[in-house]
Amino acid sequence: MAHALWYKGTCPDNDVPRALDEKRILWAAGDIVENRPPLSRWHPDYAERFKKFSEA
Repeated sequence: MAHALWYKGTCPDNDVPRALDEKRILWAAGDIVENRPPLSRWHPDYAERFKKFSEA
């Protein structure tokens, strides 16, 4: 299997750059380990923090 991208559970559609997809995946994993609400990047308490994270 070339590059084994299947394990990520992503389906590249070129809607956003791959780098942003990867940051979203990292952030979602952080939701679990940091005990944030699911999909916290849209939560008002975390949206600005995600924006800074994704732009870094």
